[in-house]
Amino acid sequence: MGASYERMLKSQETVMKKMHWMQARNRFVALLVAGLAAPAVMAQGFPSKPIRIVVPFGPGSAMILAVLAESSFIRFISSGFNSSCS
Repeated sequence: MGASYERMLKSQETVMKKMHWMQARNRFVALLVAGLAAPAVMAQGFPSKPIRIVVPFGPGSAMILAVLAESSFIRFISSGFNSSCS
């Protein structure tokens, strides 16, 4: 192997190391930004209004029963959830 081939390999190695550090830095910055933004996102009172589910099927169908079961489960977990069959 010639000296130019070895220099090319060393150059590629250097480029790969720089790319690795750039990717690590970008990940660190992304995690830092996400960590700083998390308290602002968690401070939102979601949902601030009741959630309304519209089911496009007639009363008594299996879909209505499934939605009512799910809404009662969600109502058990949180408050402010409104489901109605109309």
